[in-house]
Amino acid sequence: MLAVFPRSELILPLSCSSFQCSWLTPRRWLNLQEYQSKKLMQDSGVAVQRFYVADTASEAQEAAKRLNAKEIVLKAQILAGGRGKGVFDSGLKGGVHLTKDPAVVGELAKRMLGFNLITKQTPKDGVKVKTVMVAEALDISRETYFAILMDRACNGPVMVGSPQGGMDIEEVADTTPELIFKEVIDIYKGVQDDQALRMAANLGFKGPLQRQAADQIKRLYDLFLKVDATQVEVNPLGETPEGQGTVFHRETAHCSSYSFIACKLAKFNLHVEIILHHFVTCSHSKNLHNVTQIQVNGFIFQVLIIHLTTTFYRHNKSCPTLQH
Repeated sequence: MLAVFPRSELILPLSCSSFQCSWLTPRRWLNLQEYQSKKLMQDSGVAVQRFYVADTASEAQEAAKRLNAKEIVLKAQILAGGRGKGVFDSGLKGGVHLTKDPAVVGELAKRMLGFNLITKQTPKDGVKVKTVMVAEALDISRETYFAILMDRACNGPVMVGSPQGGMDIEEVADTTPELIFKEVIDIYKGVQDDQALRMAANLGFKGPLQRQAADQIKRLYDLFLKVDATQVEVNPLGETPEGQGTVFHRETAHCSSYSFIACKLAKFNLHVEIILHHFVTCSHSKNLHNVTQIQVNGFIFQVLIIHLTTTFYRHNKSCPTLQH
């Protein structure tokens, strides 16, 4: 997470045609697994490396064979950071492994799937790994940071970027804030060409790569709108030795409109874990709290509330209601 520009809490008044809502304070509600965000990005035309998802060791090994890549990266999929330095209760060290042998992918997956991965961001007992991602490992000649998030000070979305991306982005923000660049987005006009090109230049992309990176930035903003996100973060947005800009990792896609996002993600056949710490009250609703499940196209979503809000710049629309 970028320390210099944390996502501010937004206090929003809601206006609904069928009922009146109280003030609410949105937080991070829906967090996507890395492969889920990659899938959304891929479907939005954002450049990501080739990847497959596996629920069993044999599936992981077959996926590695299908990739036919020079090198393969195997990643445990949990909603926590620090996976690379984590430890499994199976004894395996590290939730991220590189190998050139598909058979090794299968062996590693056996020691990941069904076991708890313990990192600095998980509970002390860790989090059970149910899915692994098998991806093409690409060389990165340069790492940059890019994010789109809601900023209370600007009353809207902003782009934040740095030419110094990767694992030490928090340190960059603390020690060299001049390397953090910000562009305010007009919600009526969207990301303009000059803004995208300027951000790409600030990220250090030059020549043909500058326009390619600008195109990726605009596609990420389209995704930001499409899934009603409150934040989309890419770290790193990498440059390969061949001179290509590629999204190698997503940090997050936080969403605030659950009825909308649930249906969207169900179309992608994605299983989504929803984390809610939220409480909304509406004047006449009696069946509002402690809803245990919502089923959308066969997918079960664990929730606490049913009346939810779209992002603040669409607040003139009716509040969506999830039926259960």
